[in-house]
Amino acid sequence: MKTILIGAYNTLINEEEHLSEINKMLETFPNKKIILTPYNKQNNLEWINSWNNHVWKNNPEYYKYILEEHCLSPYEVIHFDDNQKAIESAKKIWIQTYFYDANTKDLTALEKYLKENL
Repeated sequence: MKTILIGAYNTLINEEEHLSEINKMLETFPNKKIILTPYNKQNNLEWINSWNNHVWKNNPEYYKYILEEHCLSPYEVIHFDDNQKAIESAKKIWIQTYFYDANTKDLTALEKYLKENL
């Protein structure tokens, strides 16, 4: 079962109503979820500080670190983020990614991506 790497959470964290919607949607998936963000833990999901080792998620080394820490291969995870540079960085090490547009906040498209790729 693939692990979901959540990189767009900082876009959603300040919008309580939208945060609730995405949490409800993510809870429908039994997969492990890892949130990649500089924010502190606020719920029962696993949070990984995206400033670990002074490497930001725009650097492929960050994703290598996450995979190594969790004994995962790039083929065992699926990722979404609202940062295009982070998407490109993850793709460089073969992580399957989805750009979550922070302007449109299309949860239906995100849910479809997850269902089709998990």
